[in-house]
Amino acid sequence: MLNSFLKPETTGFNVEFYPEDNFLVVAFTGEISLKEIVASISDTLRHQEFTKDMSACYDFSDAVLDIDINTLDVIFHFMSGLREKRGTHYQLALVYSDEITKTLFDFYRLMFARYTVDIEVFTHKNRALEWIKESHKIATVSYIS
Repeated sequence: MLNSFLKPETTGFNVEFYPEDNFLVVAFTGEISLKEIVASISDTLRHQEFTKDMSACYDFSDAVLDIDINTLDVIFHFMSGLREKRGTHYQLALVYSDEITKTLFDFYRLMFARYTVDIEVFTHKNRALEWIKESHKIATVSYIS
């Protein structure tokens, strides 16, 4: 369990959609467990503005993750079961604020290595969003011969 001095007062998440750019941002605050992560994914997939293969930025910079490697495995299998609805060709940016979270995100990236989901890890939300937007530009470039 987290040290009570480090534990933020509020816990939860906020989802913002940017359909014109085909991405969404989920910002987490407080102590985040499997429950909040699953809730954010479920809420996102049910939202009317969500589209299959929509890129996402999951921002944990104001959060403390209360998960371990076993929980990552549960999340991976949960997401694998949602591939039909979630898609398999999108960018996923994960934003962290501490080295323990970065290590967990790096393991998560390795779990998805065999899929076509492009996952990157960042220390700043703005850089993560730039990466998503730039990836979309590259993916939509057409060449005329």
